[in-house]
Amino acid sequence: YPLAPYGENAFDDYIRTIRFDNAFFINGDLGNNKYLYFQAAYNNYKQIRSTYYKDLTTLDQVLSTNSGDQDTTRDKLLSSRATISTKNAESKINGELGYDINVETAYGSMIKDGYQQMGDYALFSSVEYKPIDKLTIRPGVRYAYNTLYKAPLTPSINIRYNINKRYIFRFSYAYGFRAPSLQELYFYFVEINHDVIGNSELKAERS
Repeated sequence: YPLAPYGENAFDDYIRTIRFDNAFFINGDLGNNKYLYFQAAYNNYKQIRSTYYKDLTTLDQVLSTNSGDQDTTRDKLLSSRATISTKNAESKINGELGYDINVETAYGSMIKDGYQQMGDYALFSSVEYKPIDKLTIRPGVRYAYNTLYKAPLTPSINIRYNINKRYIFRFSYAYGFRAPSLQELYFYFVEINHDVIGNSELKAERS
């Protein structure tokens, strides 16, 4: 919008966004009723923001010298997940074992110190037990190590009982949490009109 009082000047923002997203998957039968699932992904996000001060009478423009008007933000995410599971209809016990890895890196003037990284490394397992045809019991647990905050242990249990062809009884209990994001921990934007700073002391919110 033209700036007051005469409408002869304005600020123009030019934003260029570059995304590179890719993933690799493997699914296969390992034999002996064992199955493999594997995925690996790499995501690269880059945003270049340039602000110009424009003379609307001549259409000449120059880069703004205001603090925070020029910024390049970059975010990288490397992730991998794999599971090995057994699926034998004749067995009373089947299980699953896996890992989950996520490493996020953020760069830019709106990140504290211009660079921050967070790694999350987890192992999880579950067992499906069928003492009788109508009853299925599935306990599970997930343990994670995070480089920036303490991640709680998250157990769960699920029970299913087929009363008859029309009715099924289900019960589940699980422990979970919401993890703080890298931006919530280390966002930093301070200028004449803004003072927004992330909180590096945030902890996981349990549920």
